[in-house]
Amino acid sequence: MKHGESGVLQVVDMTGENLLRTLEYAIPADNDIRGWFYYFPGLKMTYAPSAMPGKRIIKITDAEGKPLEAQRVYTAAVMNQTFPEDAIQSLTDTGISIQALLTETIQSRKTITPGKDGRFIIR
Repeated sequence: MKHGESGVLQVVDMTGENLLRTLEYAIPADNDIRGWFYYFPGLKMTYAPSAMPGKRIIKITDAEGKPLEAQRVYTAAVMNQTFPEDAIQSLTDTGISIQALLTETIQSRKTITPGKDGRFIIR
């Protein structure tokens, strides 16, 4: 979520092919304001920001190290209006505010620390 934005949590289903395409083009490597940076627990990705768009993801697997399957349907939680509609097979709007969810999580945990699970590696 970018500063000043708010949104609603949605649950989407999409194929592995569409998930890979979305991740490939969503991470802004040119430091402008286009694109989104998705956080993806359950996946591990090796990424080359200096590569040409379409060639930046070197490797992506699930948490067990298995490659994404192009035709398999995956489920993800996203903020509304942050995912290309043509990539989504189905969508459920939860009605849950992202801001409220973050506030509740931070208040209940007291301390938030970055994950160190190796899910995102830059080459």
